[in-house]
Amino acid sequence: MSRKSIGEKRHSFSMRKLSVGLVSVTVSSFFLMSQGIQSVSADNMESPIHYKYMTEGKLTDEEKSLLVEALPQLAEESDDTYYLVYRSQQFLPNTGFNPTVGTFLFTAGLSLLVLLVSKRENGKKRLVHFLLLTSMGVQLLPASAFGLTSQILSAYNSQLSIGVGEHLPEPLKIEGYQYIGYIKTKKQDNTELSRTVDGKYSAQRDSQPNSTKTSDVVHSADLEWNQGQGKVSLQGEASGDDGLSEKSSIAADNLSSNDSFASQVEQNPDHKGESVVRPTVPEQGNPVSATTVQSAEEEVLATTNDRPEYKLPLETKGTQEPGHEGEAAVREDLPVYTKPLETKGTQGPGHEGEAAVREEEPAYTEPLATKGTQEPGHEGKATVREETLEYTEPVATKGTQEPEHEGEAAVEEELPALEVTTRNRTEIQNIPYTTEEIQDPTLLKNRRKIERQGQAGTRTIQYEDYIVNGNVVETKEVSRTEVAPVNEVVKVGTLVKVKPTVEITNLTKVENKKSITVSYNLIDTTSAYVSAKTQVFHGDKLVKEVDIENPAKEQVISGLDYYTPYTVKTHLTYNLGENNEENTETSTQDFQLEYKKIEIKDIDSVELYGKENDRYRRYLSLSEAPTDTAKYFVKVKSDRFKEMYLPVKSITENTDGTYKVTVAVDQLVEEGTDGYKDDYTFTVAKSKAEQPGVYTSFKQLVTAMQSNLSGVYTLASDMTADEVSLGDKQTSYLTGAFTGSLIGSDGTKSYAIYDLKKPLFDTLNGATVRDLDIKTVSADSKENVAALAKAANSANINNVAVEGKISGAKSVAGLVASATNTVIENSSFTGKLIANHQDSNKNDTGGIVGNITGNSSRVNKVRVDALISTNARNNNQTAGGIVGRLENGALISNSVATGEIRNGQGYSRVGGIVGSTWQNGRVNNVVSNVDVGDGYVITGDQYAAADVKNASTSVDNRKADRFATKLSKDQIDAKVADYGITVTLDDTGQDLKRNLREVDYTRLNKAEAERKVAYSNIEKLMPFYNKDLVVHYGNKVATTDKLYTTELLDVVPMKDDEVVTDINNKKNSINKVMLHFKDNTVEYLDVTFKENFINSQVIEYNVTGKEYIFTPEAFVSDYTAITNNVLSDLQNVTLNSEATKKVLGAANDAALDNLYLDRQFEEVKANIAEHLRKVLAMDKSINTTGDGVVEYVSEKIKNNKEAFMLGLTYMNRWYDINYGKMNTKDLSTYKFDFNGNNETSTLDTIVALGNSGLDNLRASNTVGLYANKLASVKGEDSVFDFVEAYRKLFLPNKTNNEWFKENTKAYIVEMKSDIAEVREKQESPTADRKYSLGVYDRISAPSWGHKSMLLPLLTLPEESVYISSNMSTLAFGSYERYRDSVDGVILSGDALRTYVRNRVDIAAKRHRDHYDIWYNLLDSASKEKLFRSVIVYDGFNVKDETGRTYWARLTDKNIGSIKEFFGPVGKWYEYNSSAGAYANGSLTHFVLDRLLDAYGTSVYTHEMVHNSDSAIYFEGNGRREGLGAELYALGLLQSVDSVNSHILALNTLYKAEKDDLNRLHTYNPVERFDSDEALQSYMHGSYDVMYTLDAMEAKAILAQNNDVKKKWFRKIENYYVRDTRHNKDTHAGNKVRPLTDEEVANLTSLNSLIDNDIINRRSYDDSREYKRNGYYTISMFSPVYAALSNSKGAPGDIMFRKIAYELLAEKGYHKGFLPYVSNQYGAEAFASGSKTFSSWHGRDVALVTDDLVFKKVFNGEYSSWADFKKAMFKQRIDKQDNLKPITIQYELGNPNSTKEVTITTAAQMQQLINEAAAKDITNIDRATSHTPASWVHLLKQKIYNAYLRTTDDFRNSIYK
Repeated sequence: MSRKSIGEKRHSFSMRKLSVGLVSVTVSSFFLMSQGIQSVSADNMESPIHYKYMTEGKLTDEEKSLLVEALPQLAEESDDTYYLVYRSQQFLPNTGFNPTVGTFLFTAGLSLLVLLVSKRENGKKRLVHFLLLTSMGVQLLPASAFGLTSQILSAYNSQLSIGVGEHLPEPLKIEGYQYIGYIKTKKQDNTELSRTVDGKYSAQRDSQPNSTKTSDVVHSADLEWNQGQGKVSLQGEASGDDGLSEKSSIAADNLSSNDSFASQVEQNPDHKGESVVRPTVPEQGNPVSATTVQSAEEEVLATTNDRPEYKLPLETKGTQEPGHEGEAAVREDLPVYTKPLETKGTQGPGHEGEAAVREEEPAYTEPLATKGTQEPGHEGKATVREETLEYTEPVATKGTQEPEHEGEAAVEEELPALEVTTRNRTEIQNIPYTTEEIQDPTLLKNRRKIERQGQAGTRTIQYEDYIVNGNVVETKEVSRTEVAPVNEVVKVGTLVKVKPTVEITNLTKVENKKSITVSYNLIDTTSAYVSAKTQVFHGDKLVKEVDIENPAKEQVISGLDYYTPYTVKTHLTYNLGENNEENTETSTQDFQLEYKKIEIKDIDSVELYGKENDRYRRYLSLSEAPTDTAKYFVKVKSDRFKEMYLPVKSITENTDGTYKVTVAVDQLVEEGTDGYKDDYTFTVAKSKAEQPGVYTSFKQLVTAMQSNLSGVYTLASDMTADEVSLGDKQTSYLTGAFTGSLIGSDGTKSYAIYDLKKPLFDTLNGATVRDLDIKTVSADSKENVAALAKAANSANINNVAVEGKISGAKSVAGLVASATNTVIENSSFTGKLIANHQDSNKNDTGGIVGNITGNSSRVNKVRVDALISTNARNNNQTAGGIVGRLENGALISNSVATGEIRNGQGYSRVGGIVGSTWQNGRVNNVVSNVDVGDGYVITGDQYAAADVKNASTSVDNRKADRFATKLSKDQIDAKVADYGITVTLDDTGQDLKRNLREVDYTRLNKAEAERKVAYSNIEKLMPFYNKDLVVHYGNKVATTDKLYTTELLDVVPMKDDEVVTDINNKKNSINKVMLHFKDNTVEYLDVTFKENFINSQVIEYNVTGKEYIFTPEAFVSDYTAITNNVLSDLQNVTLNSEATKKVLGAANDAALDNLYLDRQFEEVKANIAEHLRKVLAMDKSINTTGDGVVEYVSEKIKNNKEAFMLGLTYMNRWYDINYGKMNTKDLSTYKFDFNGNNETSTLDTIVALGNSGLDNLRASNTVGLYANKLASVKGEDSVFDFVEAYRKLFLPNKTNNEWFKENTKAYIVEMKSDIAEVREKQESPTADRKYSLGVYDRISAPSWGHKSMLLPLLTLPEESVYISSNMSTLAFGSYERYRDSVDGVILSGDALRTYVRNRVDIAAKRHRDHYDIWYNLLDSASKEKLFRSVIVYDGFNVKDETGRTYWARLTDKNIGSIKEFFGPVGKWYEYNSSAGAYANGSLTHFVLDRLLDAYGTSVYTHEMVHNSDSAIYFEGNGRREGLGAELYALGLLQSVDSVNSHILALNTLYKAEKDDLNRLHTYNPVERFDSDEALQSYMHGSYDVMYTLDAMEAKAILAQNNDVKKKWFRKIENYYVRDTRHNKDTHAGNKVRPLTDEEVANLTSLNSLIDNDIINRRSYDDSREYKRNGYYTISMFSPVYAALSNSKGAPGDIMFRKIAYELLAEKGYHKGFLPYVSNQYGAEAFASGSKTFSSWHGRDVALVTDDLVFKKVFNGEYSSWADFKKAMFKQRIDKQDNLKPITIQYELGNPNSTKEVTITTAAQMQQLINEAAAKDITNIDRATSHTPASWVHLLKQKIYNAYLRTTDDFRNSIYK
C-alpha cells in the first residue's frame, strides 16, 4: 500500500471527465503527419560549460533585459550555461500560410488544454498546471514551462571543458542568423530560469535531458516538496519550441515494439544515466482503478484507465546517443498512441527517473469497484453515496445487459412449461497466470528478463445441465477442482549504464625483461565495461597493444626497448545499451626503460678452475657438485675483452646430469629466453665412468700408457692435462719410447686433450697416433719441444690437429720436434711457435715438424696457420712454416701454410714452407701465403738445384722466391681444395661449445646497421655494461665523431699527459682518456669522475661534450689481499741469487753483468707494491671478491717470483721512453693490449720474459728479444716499428729522427754537407733513408748492424755519450774519455758536457768538409757511394773522476757511458797499446788516439781511407794489386794533421787564416778543392814551387865537394817480392842507402840526380829498407829526385807516394793519380798475361806494372819515368826568371826573426838557398838527420808559404 509523505501532492487524471474535448483531439490527430515534429537531442551533461543557442524572438521583455551584448570572455566558474541569442536574417516569401496560425490550429485541433487550479484553504485559487491533452497523450505543464527556451537553434548546443580563467570560444557563425549577445546562468544558483504566471522567475531543480517524444505523462514536484516527494508536470511540444528546463520521460509500460514510445523521467543528479526504476505493473488486461489523493491544500480529480492486455516481452531497442547512454533507444516517427494513459507513480529524491518503487502487497481477490465519481463542484472529493436500506427481497438474476440497455432490468418473457432433462458435463477452464515484475538494478533499463516462466492453471468444473426442449435451461455446478497457475516472474531492468573509467594506478618497470607491469583501477558502477587494451606509444606511433584480461590484475607488457620514451595509454571498449563504444582514457603515464647491468657479451671460452692437491687446475667435467665453492673460480676468455677471473657462487647438478656453475658478481646478468636474468651461468659436463680399454681421464690415460708403452689406448672423453702435475725437470708427460697406438676417437665421436704444458711423448718409435685433437697447448721448455712428441722414429701420425702456443730454447714444432722416416698426414697446427734459441747450435723450427729426415719421411696434406717467432743467430738455425729443416729425401706435398714468421736477427734460412732443403729435401704441390719478413715465401734455401716443384703463393713478400709462382686468391683456394685436407679442430669439445657467445649489436632493437663501428667503439669505452646500453650510447655518437667511422683498438685512462695504470688508487685523478684507433691515430677526450656503479668495481666517467660515458676496461679491484700475499716473496728476490740464475739458465758462478739491470732491479724492488698493482690492474679483469681468484693469482706470482722480477725489471729498464711530454713506460710495460690484443696477459708476458733465459735477456739482444717475445703481443714486427708507431701516435708532426734526437740524452750532431745538392738530399731523404744524416734513420736502416743501440740511447739516464753523423760515418764516443784537466781542474758535470760538446761540433765540421771534398772529386756513381754509415767508436780509454786514464771494460759500473750505452749495446774491443786507431773496411776503432782531438780527425781520415779507397775513392777500381792498404792512407790520402805540416799530402780537414805565415796547406780546403780540376790546379802550383826549390837546392849542393854530397844525398833502390808459383820477381819495396864514392862522383847535375835515383838524406833514413805497406810520408821540402819505377809490378812505398802526387799535379786525379794508384788497368794486364799469384785471394791476379801505367798515362809523351821527371824540372827551371816577387820573414841564424826579405829574382832566391845550404853544411850531420835543424828546409817552407799566400792557394800562378 502506497503511503504519502507529509505535504505530498499526488495527481491522477482521467480522460473520462475531459470527454468534451476528445472529439476535437481525435479529429486533429489526423493532421499529425502533416506537421513536422522536431527531435531534440539531450545535451551532454558531462561538460562543465554549456552553450545553448536560441532566437531573439523567443525572449520576453524581462529576458531581453538580461541580454549581454558582447562575446563571452573568460571562464569564471565551471558549469555555467550561456544562452547565446541570435537574430534571424532570413525572410521567406509570403505563401499565404501563417505557421503561427497553423501551429495554433494544429494544436487546438490536436490538443485540449485544461487549466489546473489549486484551491487553498483560504478559498483562493491559483493556477498550478496546464493539462494538455493531445492525440499523443497527456502532458502536465507547469506554469513556467514556456520560459527561456528555443528549439530552432538547439542543434548547435554544445558542452565545453574550459578551465577557470581560460578564454571561452567565440559563438558559432550561423548562416541566416546574427549573434547579438548572451544570457548567463551560474551553477551556484542551482536553479533554472522559469516564468511564473505573474511574470516572476522562480528557482527550479536541476534540469534533466530533454525527451525526443511528445505528450508523455511526467512527474514533477513543487519547490516545497520534501525529499522523496515528486511532482507531475506536463510536457508538450510545439513546432520549433523547446523548454529551457530539461525533463526526463517514462515510456508507457504497455507499449509493444511497434507502438511503444520513449519516456523520460526526471532523475536525481546522483543517478543520471541510470535506468528508471519502475513500479510493479498489475496484471495486464484488467482495469486499474485510480484513487483520489487529497492534501490539505488542493484537490485533484482521480481517473481510472483501462488498458488492453499486453502479451509481448519488453526489450530495449535502438542505439545510444550522447547524453542518453544507458537509456533505451529513442525511436522516431512512432504512430499515434490511442490507448488509455496511466500514471506510473513518482519517485523521491535519489530515484528521479526511476519507476516508482511499490511495496509488495497481497494479491487483490475482491472485485474491482469504482470509488466514486467526481461531480462539478466536488472535484477531489469522494462520491456521495446515499444510504441504502437493507434489501430483503430475494435476489433475482437480471440477465445480461444488451448494448444501450445497460443498467436496465432484463425483459423477461413468460415461457411454457417444458420437459426438463439433465446432462452431466465437464468444463475445463484455464486459469491465466499473472506476471510479477521485479525491478533489477543490474539489468539495463527497459529490458525485461523472464526469471520464471508463467504457467496457466486449470479449473475443472462438473456441471449438470437441465435441458428443456433441447435447450439447457439451467446448469448446476456439481463439483469444482483447480490447479493453481504458476505466476510468471519478470525482471525489469532499472539500470542506466554510465561510461566506465580505467585509471592507471601504478606502473612498475621490469627492466631485466624489457617489460612493464601496469595496475589499473576500473570504475564501472553500471557494468558497462566490455574490454580494454593497454597501448604503448613511442611518440605518436603505436608500438605495442595488449588486451587487458582482467583489470583487477596486473597487466604485463613485454617486448619493449630500452632507452625509448614511451607513453602507456588505455583503450577502452564499453557498452551503454546496444553497441560497443571505444575511446582512449585520459589516464596515461610516461616511462622509459633504462637498464644498466654487467653482462659478459662475448665468450670464446669459459673455464672452471678449482683447487686440488694444493694446486689449482682446470676442470672439463665434474663427478659431483662441490659443497664449498670458495676455492673455485672461472676464466672467461674473449677476443673482444680482457680475460676475466670471476669467483663462483654455486655449482649445482642439472636434471640432465650436467652441472650448472653460477658466477658470483654483483649486478652481473645474462640474457635468458624472456629477457635478462641475474648472474651468469654455464654448464660443465659430468665425468664419464671409466670403461675397459677406453679412457676418460688424462691422469688415468698417462698412468696406463706409462705402465705399458706398447698398448692401444682409446679416448672416450675430452680430458685436460691439468689433472697431472709435472716435475721441474720433466720434459714430457711420458718418458721412454712409446710403441703402441693412441686413438682419439671411439668410432662415433672424436675427443681432445687440453692444456698440455710439455710434449705428450718423449719419443714415438713405430707408434701410431690418429684421430686426435690437442687443444689449448701452452708448452715451454729449454729442450726440444712440440705438442705431440719430442722425437719420432718410423711413426705414423694421421688426422691430428694441434692448437696452442709452444715455445722453447732449442728446436720448436707444432707436432714433432724431430722426426726420422715418419709419416705425418692430414694433420694441422694452429697457434704460435716461439723459438728462444739461447746459443748458436743447430736448431730448427717448423709448424708441423722441426727437422725431418729420411727417404721414408713424408709430410702430406697438412695445414698450418701460425705466428712463428725465431731469433736464429746464424744460418745453422732454420725456420719454416711447415718444416724447419727437410733433408735426405724427406718430402712435403699437398700442403698449405699461412700466417707470419718473424725473424728477429735477420738470418735468411727462413721459408714459408721450409727453412732449408739442404740436402736432398723435396717439396711438391704446396701453397704458402706466409708473411716471412726477411725470409722467402717458399724455402729459405735459394740454391738453383733445390728440389722444389709446384709451389704457389698469392701474397707479396720483400724477397723474391725463385721457386714461387704467383696465383690469384681464387686459384690458390681451388688448389688447396684439391689437396683434400680434411683435418679439423671443430669435431671435438662439443660440451664446451654450448657455453660460447657472441654479440652482433646491429641485430638489436634500436640498432642501426651503419653504426656498427660506433657500437664496437662504445663497447671499448664501457666494456662491462649490457649490450642494450651499448646500443643506446652508440646511437648517441655523432656521425662526425671519429668513433662513428674508425674502429678503436684501445682506451687508455690518463691524468694530463701521464698514463694511468693503477686505476684503483688514481681513479679520482683521471681527467682524460686516450683513444687509440685502428688507423694508427690517437685522440683525447676530457673526462670527469661520475660515480661508482652499484658494483663498485666498475666506475664511470662523464665524457665532456659527449652523450656517452667511459668505464675502465678492467674491474677496479682492491688488490691488497694479493699484494699482502706475495709482497715479501718478491722483496726477497735478489738478482744474483742461485734461484734467479736457475731461472736464467746460468751457472751458479756466472756473472749477470751483461744484463745491465742492476740499478733498475733495485728500483723496481723498492717500489714493487706499486708495480704489482699496475700489473694486476692491466693484466686481466680480475675480480678479487672470491678467495679462489686471490689465492690462484697469488700462487702464480709466488711460483714465478724470480721470472716476474726479471721480466718486470727488463721492461722498466728498456721501455722507459719519452715522446715529448708523454712517457710510455707504463703503456709499454703494463698495457699489452694497446694495439687491440685483448687475449694477451700482462702477468704471463712478464713472467715469460723472465723465463726466456740469460742470452735472450742480454742488453745487447733487445732487438732480438722484442721480435721473439714481444712482437706478437705488441702488434708490431720489430722494436723499431714499435717505437715508430708510438711516435706516429703521440708526435705525428715530427719525424722519427726529430723525436729521437729530442728525447735521447745523447748529444747528437748531424752535420749536413755544405754542397747544395748534397744538403738538399740530406734534408729530403728518400724512403730508404740513404741520404739521411738522422741518427735514428741510420741505426734503423736495414743495413745497420748495431740496431741494439736503439733502446739504450732512448733510455739514457744522463748525457754521457755523443754521436756525430755525416755523409759517410756515424761516430760514438763517451764523455769520460775527455775528462781532461783544464786550468788544473778535472772536468765534470756541466763543464765537461760543454767541453765535449764544443769538441764534437768542431770535429763534426771537419769530417763534413773532408767528405765534401771527396764528393767534389768523384764521378757520380762514386759520389752516391759516399752516402753510407760507417761506424766509428772513439774507444774506451777513459778517465775516472781523479783524472786517471785506463781502458774501461764493459763491466765497469763507474763509467756512465759504459754502463748505460756501450755495455748494453755490447760493442767493446780490447786495448791495443800499439794502435792509435784501426779500421776493417766497415768500422773504425780508436784506441790511443782520440777522435775529437785535432790529430784524431786526421787519424779519422786515415782510417776512412781504409774503409773507402777501393770502392769509393778509386771509383770502384780497387787498390792496385801488390800495394797494401797503408800505402793509401798516411802520406797519400790521409789529411795532414795540421796546415803547418811539411808532409806531402792534402789538407782536407782544417781551416786557417789565409795570411798565416806558417801554413803550408790550403786555408780553406772545401773551397779550394771543389773539383778535380781545382785539385790539379792546386797541386800543379804546389809543384811549381817545390820543383823550383828542389832544383835550387840541388844546384847549391852539387856545387859542393863529394863529401858534402855523400852526406846530403842517398840512393833509393827497389827490392822485390818473389812469386814462387810463377818463379819471378813482382812487386817492389824501396830501400835507401848511402852513396858510394863512385856514385857520388857521378852526381854532377840535376839530371844525374834523377838518373841515379837520388833522394835527400833529410827527412829520410840514413839507410833503411822500407817494408812494404808501411806508415811513411814524403816531405814537401826534402827532395826525391829519383824517378825509380818497377817494370815487374807495383812500386815501393816511397816512390809510390812521390810519383802519385807528381801525376796528380801534372795529369790530375782521374787521368794521372787514379790510373797509377788503383787497379784501373788490372783487367787489361790480366788479359795480356801479366799476372801473379795472390796468397790473399788464393788465385792469380793481375800484375799491373809501372811500365803499363806509364804507357797508359803518358801515351808516348815521355820515354821513361826519368824523362817525365826531367821534363817537370826543366819546365820550372825555364820559368825561374818569371817568378813573382815575394816577401818572407827570414834571417839566417835567427829562426824566430821577423825580418822581412823581399825576393824579386830567381838569382836572389838561389843565393838565399846557397847561404842556407852553407849553414847546414856547417852542421851537416844534424841538419840532414834532424829536419828542424836544417836552414834549407826552413827557407824552403817560408818561400813556399809566401807563394801559397800570394797566389791564393795557387789559384794564381807563381809566375809573372
